[in-house]
Amino acid sequence: MPRLAICDDDEISREILCDIIFDYCDQNPDAPKFEITEFSDAHSLLSAAGAAPFDLYLLDVLMPDITGMEAARALRAMGDRGHIVFQTCTIEFVLDAFDVSAAQYLLKPLEREKVAAVLESCFSSESATLFVKAASSTRKIELSNLLYISLLKHSPVYHLKGGEEVMGTSIRTRFKEAIVDVLSAPEFVLCGPALAINLACIRSIDGAEVRFVDGSVTYIPESRVRELRTAWQEEKEGVLK
Repeated sequence: MPRLAICDDDEISREILCDIIFDYCDQNPDAPKFEITEFSDAHSLLSAAGAAPFDLYLLDVLMPDITGMEAARALRAMGDRGHIVFQTCTIEFVLDAFDVSAAQYLLKPLEREKVAAVLESCFSSESATLFVKAASSTRKIELSNLLYISLLKHSPVYHLKGGEEVMGTSIRTRFKEAIVDVLSAPEFVLCGPALAINLACIRSIDGAEVRFVDGSVTYIPESRVRELRTAWQEEKEGVLK
């Protein structure tokens, strides 16, 4: 379930946006069901995002203390790769939105069609997915939700955001051949003979320890640390350009 954060110091504006999103879900049965959390200030938002990142941030720009633009920069500095959408009453900061790779810049009063277009763009059912054959069923996994893949007793294990693990069936080929579909995505890199990591989901690299945006941790061979750090830095620069 995609997690949405609405941050706006105006309660009525938050209510209007929530209503638009709920109406969109009601009118589109195939749309995902969103988990929405409201914030009246950026301090609370950043604290919550630091503990558990959101998939989409809908930020008012003109807020007291910390503005929406400042909050967006802080999120990117934290390594957060969630979608960011600004919603405000002025076009003054529209160019600044490019600095944080914002998905959209909406003007108030919000138009339902434009909000719907944002949701469809960010959470399209056609987004990159992977079908994993598990012991008793076939699982559909969105690559954006996949942190890393490891190997356990000849079976690939898919580690998802939030701690969920999906174990695939036993493989008879080499690990990198078994996950070739995943490795074809530019954000995934091989970190040894039995580990592949999603660069877009890394929060920090401390020696051989790799910490992900949801707080989970894995470890890579020491010989791969420099290579992974370089690839991660290049991915970050690509996202932020």
